[in-house]
Amino acid sequence: MPTPARGGWTSRDKFAAVLETAALNEADLATYCRQWGLYPEQIQTWRTACEQANDWERASSQSPVNYAASGGQGPGLMALSALLG
Repeated sequence: MPTPARGGWTSRDKFAAVLETAALNEADLATYCRQWGLYPEQIQTWRTACEQANDWERASSQSPVNYAASGGQGPGLMALSALLG
C-alpha cells in the first residue's frame, strides 16, 4: 500500500496506487479510494499519466527545437511530471 507523505502523494505513492488498483473492479476501486481519501477520477488521471510516460513514438516525432525546449524530456515525461507533481 502507498504511504502518502504528510504533504501529499508523491510520484512514487501515485504510481503504487495505480499498480494496486489496476485489476480492481468499480466497487473495489471505490472502497480503495474511500480508504485513502481519493476519488476514482484521481486514480484514472494518474493511470493515464503513467501510460503516456513512455510514449516514445510521439516523443521521436517531436521536433528537435521543441525537444530541447522541454529540457530534453519527451512529452510523456513532461505530462507525467506535471500530473504526478
